[in-house]
Amino acid sequence: MRISIGEVDGPSWQEYCERLLKIRHNDYQSVPSKFAGDLGIEGFTRSGISFQCYCPDGDLPATVLYEKQRDKITRNINDLIKNETELAKLLGQTKIREWHFLTPKYENRQLLVHCQNKVSEVLAKQCGHIDRSFQIYIKTEDDYMPERQQLIGLVNQISPSVEKVEDAHVTDWIDKNNEAFGIIDRKLAKVISDDKRRRKFVEENLKSFLVGSSMLEKIRQGHHEYYERIMKMKRAEEAQVTQFSLLGTDNNGRYLKETIERYESLLCHQFEQTVDRAVLQWLKSEAISDWLLRCPLDFYEVG
Repeated sequence: MRISIGEVDGPSWQEYCERLLKIRHNDYQSVPSKFAGDLGIEGFTRSGISFQCYCPDGDLPATVLYEKQRDKITRNINDLIKNETELAKLLGQTKIREWHFLTPKYENRQLLVHCQNKVSEVLAKQCGHIDRSFQIYIKTEDDYMPERQQLIGLVNQISPSVEKVEDAHVTDWIDKNNEAFGIIDRKLAKVISDDKRRRKFVEENLKSFLVGSSMLEKIRQGHHEYYERIMKMKRAEEAQVTQFSLLGTDNNGRYLKETIERYESLLCHQFEQTVDRAVLQWLKSEAISDWLLRCPLDFYEVG
């Protein structure tokens, strides 16, 4: 599902929400994930607010989205009730007065009605860990606009500094990786017939690969959740590149250009709000070079 910072799934939505919550609430306490699904909360504050994050897969029709959100709320509220003993141990003196359901969007007012029905159900149980003022609230990222802006300010733009790669470094890499150089040269010979032009293209390609690889490593070290999202998207696109390569084309130059443009578009669509545009360019080049070095990206004649 798409939000302001790009596409998210269940785990990445939860990571995003927890970062927002930690900015807003100094006393936010995350519940270890192995317990979260059993207890009906994924985090809480000592002031009595508990949180549950939920992001369904895909862009769902409004009716299906409502049903999934309704059922998720039902399951988690049931867990909130039945795990009174465990939650009391976890919460200590804290009583839950608000239960916030964090989801990217909701489109059916019946979800609000469902929440009120669940409030009545919870209060009727008179659980010791639930405050008598208990309420359920549905929250989206729009309810955390100041925190979102602060978070984007913290990571936007992700722009790791990388030392310039000199020509001598590329030459040294080619000397030490002659077989890999041969693979790229063989593939690109199907696109660029002129030896000098192809050599220059390969050298620039390798330079981009070395810079992009260094940037990826710095993102992995400093922004691991973004690194995981970048790699997940790269792996998904790699599968497509492999299939398209096997189909062959009557214009290898156009196919290479389209592959570059398509992956650049994907990167920008996903990360333009949080990753510097120059970094995205290097990451694009790193992926193309990586695919050329390995098997996914190749060029075949039709017929």
